[in-house]
Parts: sequence; structure tokens; C-alpha cells
Amino acid sequence: ETAIAEGLEDSFIVQEKAAIEKEEYPVYDTSAMLENLLVDFDPFLFQNQVEGGMVRLSASSLVNVTQGGGQTALIVLEDH
Repeated sequence: ETAIAEGLEDSFIVQEKAAIEKEEYPVYDTSAMLENLLVDFDPFLFQNQVEGGMVRLSASSLVNVTQGGGQTALIVLEDH
């Protein structure tokens, strides 16, 4: 409640931290390996349709490229 009250007085956004499970992803440094990483999927919406997205991966709880995370490809498979 204190954080919300302080945020209302200034220009802050308060949000609850969500628990995210790690999953195995292939990575390559000096060799290929599987690493447990957190994933952040950000879809791109245009006229209520998903038209792509961005995927970020990180070993730390802050899934952010400036904090050591990385971006990876997103492949959308559609049934025809």
C-alpha cells in the first residue's frame, strides 16, 4: 500500500512481479548447449491481429537486453 501511495504522488507505475518458469533453449557461445532461461514474449498487434512479435531471453529475473538478456527469432506456424 505504501508503494501505491508513493506512486500516485509521482509519475510511477507499480506492478506486481510475476513468477516465470525457466525453459531450456539452445544457445551458442564457444559451443552449442542448452541453457535454462526466462522468456518474455511481446506480440505485435495490428487491428486486433497478432502480426509478429519480439522474444527476449535471460538467465536473470530481469528479462532485459541492457541487463544481459538477448533477443531470439520468433517463428509463427499457421494451419492451412
